[in-house]
Parts: sequence; C-alpha cells; structure tokens
Amino acid sequence: MFSPDISFFVIGAARCGTTSIYSYLTQHPRIAIPTIKEPRFFTQNWKEGWDWYAEVYGNIGPGEIASDFSPGYSNMSINAKPARRIAKFYPDARIIYLVRHPITFRTRTSPPTSRRGRTSPKSTWKRASASSSWLSRVPSAFSIMRDIRACGK
Repeated sequence: MFSPDISFFVIGAARCGTTSIYSYLTQHPRIAIPTIKEPRFFTQNWKEGWDWYAEVYGNIGPGEIASDFSPGYSNMSINAKPARRIAKFYPDARIIYLVRHPITFRTRTSPPTSRRGRTSPKSTWKRASASSSWLSRVPSAFSIMRDIRACGK
C-alpha cells in the first residue's frame, strides 16, 4: 500500500471558500494540488483503494507539500469514519477548517423567495437573528474541532 504524504486537509461546509483557497494555493510553487480538486477519498472514494488515491497525487514532485481539499470530510453528522481514517493514517497532518457566518451563509445559499406567498429563508433568518437564543443552537468551530479530535482517540 502506497499512501501519498498529505501535509494538510482543507475541510468545511459548502460555500465557505474552499474553492478560493484552492485557487490561491495552486499558485504557490511548493504546494502540490491533486489532479482532482476534491478527492473525497476518506468518504465517497474509500472503496477505490490506496492505489487510486496515490494516482490522484501522481503529479507531486520532491519537496512539494501535498494537500487534500475535501470539504465533506467535516460532515460528521452523517459519518464520523472520515475523521477516524484521517487521524489513523495522517496523525500529523494539519486541518484547515473553513467556516462561514451562519446568517450570511443561509441567506446567500437559499433559493429566492417564492411567488406563492411562502416565507423567504432570508426573512426567516432576519427574524431569527433578532433573537439571541438562536446562537446557542449553532455549533461553534471549537466544539466541532473537539469532536474531530475525539474521533482520533
């Protein structure tokens, strides 16, 4: 089994800037970007095997720093296996966890208001943000990272 030497993983929710970070890092001479932007090896492509994963990183030269941009690894509400696998095979890798303000995220990723008189997600979030109680229900980045670290134990 050959596993690529991944130095860091970029994870997070959809629409949180992973594509921007990806495009910035492709310009760095020492950062090796895989041939597939989101390999998703530790989730959807686990059954493809380590040879497949190594092939995705076949373009890495000596002295380059390898990275894996798969935001879905952070979705532990569905499956904690990716975090466990990363902790097992890459215990020294860095994790870059991208988050976005929950209000701006929701209002910018929701469909436009329906013409049939339904309440728009934007107005719902405006009402919710007027109350401070909603914030206590939003998991903080610290609690999420604590959960990810716990999977490695």
